[in-house]
Amino acid sequence: MINRTSAANAGALVRALREFNAKAVIGKLNPIIRGWAAYYRTVVSSLAFAKLDGHVWTLT
Repeated sequence: MINRTSAANAGALVRALREFNAKAVIGKLNPIIRGWAAYYRTVVSSLAFAKLDGHVWTLT
């Protein structure tokens, strides 16, 4: 669900922070990942509920 531009930006950030320790890299990536999760939260849940609704419909 992550678009290519955002994934490329995250990859560039990781490459730029290659010399830093894991805690620093995670600290920089955490806000980006949280933003992706917040943005796509409703899309993913609506897809899951749509599949569940279809499954329940076929059972009845």
